[in-house]
Amino acid sequence: MMNIEMFSGATPVGDGFTVSFRFANQQLEADWSPRMPMGPGGRKYLPAYRLARDEFLRRVAKRTGISMMVVDL
Repeated sequence: MMNIEMFSGATPVGDGFTVSFRFANQQLEADWSPRMPMGPGGRKYLPAYRLARDEFLRRVAKRTGISMMVVDL
């Protein structure tokens, strides 16, 4: 297995929230700023989050040749 490490820049998702991604050790991490939106109101950020996540993973896959699949639970 390749030891790949990639980072994204901070992506705005609305109302002052941003999310950054890191892919390392075959795992995806999301870092929210100033904090992760919580509760039912936080769901409104999901479309922008998913768009940013999917674009980041497309870049990782293109650069590395790794096939990826995301399962949202």
